Amino acid sequence: MNKLEKTLVLTTICIGKDAVTQVGGNEYELIDKNALNSSLDTVVDLIVKMVNELLKEFYPEILINISAPRCVDIQTGIAERKIQVEPADLVTPKLRNTLLKTIMLTTKGLIEGADSLFAAPIKSALTTDELDFINEWTKDQLRQKNGRKIAKPAALVLHFSDEKTVEIPIQGAFAPPPKLPADSSQPVEVLAKADGFKASSMQVFLRLVDKAGYTLDNSSITCLADKSSQIQLAAQAYLDGNQLLKATIVEIKNKKGKKNGSQYNIKDLKTIPLDQLSKEGELQF
Repeated sequence: MNKLEKTLVLTTICIGKDAVTQVGGNEYELIDKNALNSSLDTVVDLIVKMVNELLKEFYPEILINISAPRCVDIQTGIAERKIQVEPADLVTPKLRNTLLKTIMLTTKGLIEGADSLFAAPIKSALTTDELDFINEWTKDQLRQKNGRKIAKPAALVLHFSDEKTVEIPIQGAFAPPPKLPADSSQPVEVLAKADGFKASSMQVFLRLVDKAGYTLDNSSITCLADKSSQIQLAAQAYLDGNQLLKATIVEIKNKKGKKNGSQYNIKDLKTIPLDQLSKEGELQF
């Protein structure tokens, strides 16, 4: 088995074009300004670090490694980073799917406006613990990058086993660091219908209901999730008309101790099928 067969390419990202010029015969000169892009290189390096840390945390028994060598095609002059895994023969189809979805979720978490964080394929490929691990790691990175600009746009191309490819734009800037207000007051348990969510700002919108499932108010309250799995649960309940949410929430107050527009932090969240609603007791909100 040769080197190429031992390596499985998961993702490619174009760093620049016209990265080489022919200077005679079989000799080529690298044009640094087109072959290097510090912003994109940072994104790729972070993705590689994230995937390797996830492997170490959840799959320590599988001795594989993720890397991203720089490559330049002398025919087209295109400079790329190829995110790859080796040895390829240890990567099962299920693990490959997990690696691809980890790359996808990490990229969308790092880059502002890079689509929704929770497409259905991601939800089915990663466990709740893996989602929370990626989310916490990503938040730490965003605090360090602090909305840094990305000078040159690019697209990250994911290669799936069914020969399907998915492109994720990398442009604009790193997402701003999360700014969740400090908790105040006492936790309260509520029953609610999911009224939507906004993954990019970790917001969940809840419409409160009584113990019979009837809506108490036509308006919804805004809650801030602290785990990606809570956004996932809200999305599930929003799409499934037979599920409500039971949430433990804490009212947010500003620095002067006043209410902050009826916003709440979510401390705990779970889905409740309607046929189990009577077991959940009275609302305390």
